[in-house]
Amino acid sequence: MRSRMCQRDAKHDYRAQGSYMITLSMARDFPLDFGRVLDASDGVDFSLGRGSVAPSIKRIILYPPYNIPFQSTGPAPQYPSSSFQSRECAYAPRFHLARVKTIRPGVWLSDAGALVRKTFTDFFRDKPEMAIRKIVMMPDHIHFILKVKSYLEKHLGTYVGALKGQCTASVRDTLLDLNLGSASIFEENFHDRIIRNVEMYERELAYLDNNPKRLLLRKLFPDAFRSPVRIWLNGAWMSAYGNLGLLDSPIIDLLVVRSRFGASELSSLSERWERAGRQGGVVVSPLISPKEKEMCKAAVAAGASVIRVMDNGFPPRYKPASAWDELLVEGRYLEIGQEMFSTRREYLHRSKAMAMNRFARSIAHSHSRLLSDL
Repeated sequence: MRSRMCQRDAKHDYRAQGSYMITLSMARDFPLDFGRVLDASDGVDFSLGRGSVAPSIKRIILYPPYNIPFQSTGPAPQYPSSSFQSRECAYAPRFHLARVKTIRPGVWLSDAGALVRKTFTDFFRDKPEMAIRKIVMMPDHIHFILKVKSYLEKHLGTYVGALKGQCTASVRDTLLDLNLGSASIFEENFHDRIIRNVEMYERELAYLDNNPKRLLLRKLFPDAFRSPVRIWLNGAWMSAYGNLGLLDSPIIDLLVVRSRFGASELSSLSERWERAGRQGGVVVSPLISPKEKEMCKAAVAAGASVIRVMDNGFPPRYKPASAWDELLVEGRYLEIGQEMFSTRREYLHRSKAMAMNRFARSIAHSHSRLLSDL
């Protein structure tokens, strides 16, 4: 996590009571990591979990285990030249289900990480007007949820700046070999997200808990997170990210919801897409409306894979949203966007949304009477 946007909300009082999800990113030239993410499914030697530096801090933090279908890669599939050409693809594997793997994410703090974690504990122990509700330390950044319990004397940023300074001083004064001088161990400023309600609070908690898992998935299954590739699809050059083998599925069904659909039509469509999932099929959609996302979630829970039509190409070093990580690892997710990435963000107007729907339909090949006019 580098160079995050750090704009504050100009209309928000950062001294008032409230909760925040705050991210501190490590300075680019800091030579150490705060720790490393590991798979503890085979056990961990907890005798190594206490160090001589900051011995009061637990060095190994474990997260709940979960099962994930591990996908091995085979040779690139042969696609009909009329629909898909793989010769331009740097990476076009077909994924095969091999086995179910149990994974237990864990974070093992380094000396620097342990010192920073101890500083967090000490800093907020002396600040009764504030409290940390959750903290997750990653190799190069820290997420924490901070609750402001009473009106602050100063702007929240003043306290975060003081915290960063104390963390730097603790590392500099203890790990003398680093020769940090006056340099901070953190990037300038910080990123915050104002938590405005209980639902958002629960989402942020889940986001923090899932951080180690997401990084572990990328380490264990690098083939699922390769860069986008250029493909020829339905008469046009496009960019794609994910399992290209989904384009060869015998069941690819269009998932589009129109505002005029009534309750009975939506119920019928939902059952149809869930049935496609139970049959090991794929749903293809731009996933524009909340109802489409809801229907897609139900289809995925039933076993469906997803081809998502995007409204743009992919920028350098692009990664899909973390919500799709597990489907990527399972070989059940593919994004298709324009050949080139446009830095100019445009409003998703109706004509573009309809064009995305038409392109999604061009990929699908199992149609329904309800969608015959899309």
